[in-house]
Amino acid sequence: MKSSHTKYFIIFYIIALAMMGTPLVSIANKPLLIFGIPMLLAWLLGWCLALSIALILNYKMDTADKGKNSSI
Repeated sequence: MKSSHTKYFIIFYIIALAMMGTPLVSIANKPLLIFGIPMLLAWLLGWCLALSIALILNYKMDTADKGKNSSI
């Protein structure tokens, strides 16, 4: 049984992967340095970090839901 939060994470993953995809990555392809690294690399690293945090949150929510359902 899917949890209610799963659909929100799926939507976030689709948006994040689209922002890291080739056609939309031109948004961040500018000759600008952020913390000494090119804007494109900072853009991709930021989305990778956001996805990693979302995966950790999703895992914790899923294990919490499984703990509640196993006691029934």
